[in-house]
Amino acid sequence: MPKIVKFICLYIMIFQIDSCSAFTTDFWFVETRQQLEAITDIENIVLVASTGRSGSTMLYITLLKQTSFTVLKTHCLPPDASFKGKIIFIFSNPDFAIESALHFAMINPIFGIQHFNNMENSDQEWLNKIQDSTCQTISHNLLCYDAFGCKQHLSKWLQEESSPSTIEEAQILAIKYEHLWEEPTIAAIKSFLLLDELKLPEKKARGCNPNELTHEESIFRLTYNQGTPESPRYAAYDEARVLWKAAPPFQFLKIIK
Repeated sequence: MPKIVKFICLYIMIFQIDSCSAFTTDFWFVETRQQLEAITDIENIVLVASTGRSGSTMLYITLLKQTSFTVLKTHCLPPDASFKGKIIFIFSNPDFAIESALHFAMINPIFGIQHFNNMENSDQEWLNKIQDSTCQTISHNLLCYDAFGCKQHLSKWLQEESSPSTIEEAQILAIKYEHLWEEPTIAAIKSFLLLDELKLPEKKARGCNPNELTHEESIFRLTYNQGTPESPRYAAYDEARVLWKAAPPFQFLKIIK
């Protein structure tokens, strides 16, 4: 495909507008598999991929300001092996991530709709049963059911559709959010993207203050949290947590599908 056609496809993909578009003036978002396929052949791209609520927007903004790449963001599953750009996949402790997702989904129906639409393997039928993400109940909520498919998402990115790689051949740099600010991780990002410098914003505490939670959220946490408020543990995310714990602080991967 001629280069000019590739960039026209990218332009159309980025600026398309529909009733549930996730594109805003703040970032360019790859929302669908079709959009992901449209950028497969473009080399000067860094795709920040994530399971959600794991620092991807912060990392996106940082790279956008400090690199010459076209930086995009997605919650899609991995592209195929022909992808010519570079991907940073950032993920975090699923118990903390889902508490954050629940909070925003319950206070903001637009966030809930967009997050379900953007997560390629989310359970849309489950969402339809409760009608709206703000209508979660004691038996139908994100703390007791992995409706976003977090386990599958981690498995696809870290195991099923990738394999360990040298930095020279790597298409993916997978990073645990909890280790993002460590010097070896920053050095890995710089090496992967061939950057001379990279400065991350100051790390902030995660989560909400108890007084920011809705009444329903507080009840859901008390009912399903098998850990502590400081170290939550939800049974619905046991498998996802195993994948998160087993992963190193960062690793170079190659797409195998």
